Amino acid sequence: MHAVDPVVEILSVPSLRDQLWRRFAEQPRLPALHVHDPHARDGGRWLTYEQLGRAVNRTAHAFAAAGVAPGMRVGVMLPNRELFVCVWLALVALNATMVPVNPDLVGAGLRHIVLHADLDLLLLSAARLERVRDACDGAPPARRILAVDLTSHPRPPRQAADGVEDFGALLDAAPETPPPRVPVDPADLALIIYTSGTTGPAKGVMLSRLAQLWHGLNYLRDFIQLGPGEVGYTPLPLFHVSAQGFTLGCLLGGAAVAVDSRFHPFSFSDIVRRHRAKAFNYVGAMIPLLAARPPRPDDADNPAERAVGSATLPELHESFERRFGLRLIESYGQTELAGLWLTDPPDGRRIGTVGRPRRWLEAAILRDDGTAAAAGETGEIALRPAHPLLMTHGYFRDPATTAHAFRGGWYHTGDAGARDADGYVRFRGRLKDFIRRRGENISAFEIERAALTHPAVREAAAVGVPSSLGEEEIKLCVILRDGARAGPADLDRHLRRRLARFMRPRYIEIRTDFPRTPTQRVQKFKLREEGVRAGVWERRSGGGRQRRVVEPGDGR
Repeated sequence: MHAVDPVVEILSVPSLRDQLWRRFAEQPRLPALHVHDPHARDGGRWLTYEQLGRAVNRTAHAFAAAGVAPGMRVGVMLPNRELFVCVWLALVALNATMVPVNPDLVGAGLRHIVLHADLDLLLLSAARLERVRDACDGAPPARRILAVDLTSHPRPPRQAADGVEDFGALLDAAPETPPPRVPVDPADLALIIYTSGTTGPAKGVMLSRLAQLWHGLNYLRDFIQLGPGEVGYTPLPLFHVSAQGFTLGCLLGGAAVAVDSRFHPFSFSDIVRRHRAKAFNYVGAMIPLLAARPPRPDDADNPAERAVGSATLPELHESFERRFGLRLIESYGQTELAGLWLTDPPDGRRIGTVGRPRRWLEAAILRDDGTAAAAGETGEIALRPAHPLLMTHGYFRDPATTAHAFRGGWYHTGDAGARDADGYVRFRGRLKDFIRRRGENISAFEIERAALTHPAVREAAAVGVPSSLGEEEIKLCVILRDGARAGPADLDRHLRRRLARFMRPRYIEIRTDFPRTPTQRVQKFKLREEGVRAGVWERRSGGGRQRRVVEPGDGR
């Protein structure tokens, strides 16, 4: 029997639209989706596959009435709500490109994304409208703007003179019949997901329809492994690629997916039990937060069998599994890779590694000159797909960055790693200048740019320092202008209006100089190595209180 050519298999699978609408028709009474709604008295409702299909159809007709056509770029700035999933799948049906936008963004970072994406339409919650307008400073964020009220107390529709249309009114007038079929090519652009820039603004990762489909299929096969009548649970934001893959994987398998509004460390186990979830996904900070909770006699008495994520501390891995009676599946991936990743193979795992390349992916560790590193030698993790459309084919409106990332026939991740003799890969850190905090990739450039808007700041450098939660905390180091006076608390108040909460530095250090190269470039690795020295100011969570330790030269 001849093996199937992987390219033939990849291209022969029915489209995402066809597979989802078949599920809507074939298992109408089975549960499909629950998204926690903080405004609902009971926390939200379960939709069956039939109900979800009708809601998605109605959303697609509403978008069509707003002029959305194949290939248009539609910005979606919504929190985790039922509507987000309906919007996302409606854009699949219309073959329009979704550009998800983190609803917590503010200021220059938000402005860059919505203007760089050149949006044909922007859908956002009414509560975020003024934030977007303030960030864009008079520039239109899209050619057409739709707003929707997500509260339990609807407001009157906005008037046309306001330049904003009421999406709720379009939904009310839309039918529930399937929208007309439109042509779909595997290369059509499904998503532009902006991922935090490393030495500049955020980059728009372009993902094809084929990448979007196989993201869900590979999530289902490698991680979720659920079918009709079973439930998966994700507390991660739907504008992130990981929550999208998890959700699609559940739906493609005919399982139900429960999407939370956010991660709840104190009630996490109870939520998993309530939904009877057999699988969930996580980011590294979640595992140590759960492990730090006081043990309970019923910790292992829960339905979860497996959890998939990354960045778990090796010393926590096995003890966490024993305590909660499940298996942690560690993986390595990026937004650019969509449904391609490294993870443990089914027949074995090696704690402390990120496993080996899975379906349709080849990996290498490369030296600076492009040659292969020896076993155990640290180099850059480089990857190559079996078909180019399975991962990003580049960055939106950024050909130079695209060419640099794909040089030499490999996708260069910007991450350092080493390879064991038998192919298991060990993650060694990031070559890129970003900070990983609470599951977010945060651009140091964005933090520094915000700090430099303070009139007293001459130079700024943001770095990640180790966190007890397994990822990093943000340390901002600044040099003041000659004669200027400002303290860390002043800078924190300044940044509060310019950075999303997850981007705000926990530590602020005022210095007289930075470690530098002979050409005066800041040596950030030395700032990282210093960690949090005695006397460095720390922003404390809970009630907005801060701890401040006075040291010479701190500007007070």
